[in-house]
Amino acid sequence: MDDPASRANGLRRRMQETRKQLYRDVDGLVHDARGVVDWRRNVKRFPWLAVGAAAALGYLVIPKRQKSTTHLDAETLADLARAKRLVVRFEGETEKAGTVGGTLAKTLLTAVGREAGTWLRKQVTGFVNAELGRRFEHRRRYEESESE
Repeated sequence: MDDPASRANGLRRRMQETRKQLYRDVDGLVHDARGVVDWRRNVKRFPWLAVGAAAALGYLVIPKRQKSTTHLDAETLADLARAKRLVVRFEGETEKAGTVGGTLAKTLLTAVGREAGTWLRKQVTGFVNAELGRRFEHRRRYEESESE
């Protein structure tokens, strides 16, 4: 039979090993997390994803162009008409569908933007899940090899 002192020493030794393993695991996890959020490394590994993210961010950040109404005098209107740059729209009148800036173009851009955002979210989520899964699998194999 084991005496209580040797059982206590064995328990202390196992606890010390567990603490060491825990410290290694936390250090590895911190190192892995830093790698996942290192944007330079991720841009090098996934350049097209970075371009898509930058385009989506630019689309969201750039403000929409404000339409302004300008009141002109008769002389300025005549000058614009002579230069063939005069466009007359009445209040409440919208642009025709199919023209640049019309409702068709806005609808298409909105749909493309929404799909690009969904695709980007799926790519980022998939990347993070795969990266974490790979790292945890590596850690599990490492622990198994040490315990043998």
